[in-house]
Amino acid sequence: MREQKRRQQRYIALGVILVGVILLVGLIWWNNRPKPVELANVSTEQPPGADGMAWGGPEGAAVIIEEYSDFGCPHCGTFALRVAPVLVEKYGNNPNVRFVFKPFPLRPETTPPAEAAACAAEQNLFWPYHDTLFINQGAPDLFSSATLQAIARAVGLDMARFNQCLDDGRGSEVVNASVQQGRQQGVNATPTFFINGQRIEGARPAEDFIQIIDQALAAAS
Repeated sequence: MREQKRRQQRYIALGVILVGVILLVGLIWWNNRPKPVELANVSTEQPPGADGMAWGGPEGAAVIIEEYSDFGCPHCGTFALRVAPVLVEKYGNNPNVRFVFKPFPLRPETTPPAEAAACAAEQNLFWPYHDTLFINQGAPDLFSSATLQAIARAVGLDMARFNQCLDDGRGSEVVNASVQQGRQQGVNATPTFFINGQRIEGARPAEDFIQIIDQALAAAS
């Protein structure tokens, strides 16, 4: 009888310990669970003639504007959100002007968003991805895998194709090629622009770009 009572007490004690372990594991998981990604805003806008990482006219356009940019660069964000919309409004439907984005990450932590954006370009959703990154610039964990995935879903990417692009290294190949091209042109800071070969550095007002673009258009006519 006493032995049976002891066994019951042992079972009860083991049960209490087991429940405690389960509660502890649950608490640890809860505190370390993936936090939901919150984006300040999501862009779905596409500029006229959106084509991969370019907009505007065709590849043989008379005026080619190239921007070497880093998604972690505040001045690049200023250009993307304040100056670029002015240029899109003025030149987006002009077949003689083509704008091309060139990823140029300056730090290791800004390489993943550049590669993700390159993979978004495969589905012709680069510009919504680009804009959403810059709109949320400075947000915590913006360049984490979870956030980059959340942006991809938010802008409407086919996630299987997006992840396959990343896994296959196609985004990395695009970024590496762009960085190599930029270095060959002497790029060492962002944003750096080339308008038909004329170099412009830094966050400049829209009027500066308009003046140079209009001069290039006049020279090409």
